[in-house]
Amino acid sequence: MSHYTLCAVAQLETSTQNKFEELCKSKQDYVVDFFTKKFEKPLSKFDINNNDTGKFDAYGIMDVIPTKEMLSDFENWDKIPQAILLPNLEWIECEEWFYSVSEENQKDYDKWVNKIKEVLSKYPSSLAILIDCHI
Repeated sequence: MSHYTLCAVAQLETSTQNKFEELCKSKQDYVVDFFTKKFEKPLSKFDINNNDTGKFDAYGIMDVIPTKEMLSDFENWDKIPQAILLPNLEWIECEEWFYSVSEENQKDYDKWVNKIKEVLSKYPSSLAILIDCHI
């Protein structure tokens, strides 16, 4: 049994996006509750209980932040996402789990971090939903 972080990208209309960016700062619990409900159906596609090739058996939304904020402060993140879920429900995951980074896996880790930045930079006006997944 282990946990990993999934970063789901939520694209919203510009006016809605601006409101959620403000809410992320002041009413984090409301935003987490909103996206917990909004992501319930899409995430069920990846639940082991519903699909033999699922990616997790339980999850909980930890944080919701603007994607551009995540990208600007990426080096200070404690938990780098092990997978990304795009708005079209495409699942992208790293080839290796990075529970710790050492000389042996630094190159692969850097490659994965660059991939995350590349993917998220395509969604600068979106929200990053950070989800703790259990498998």
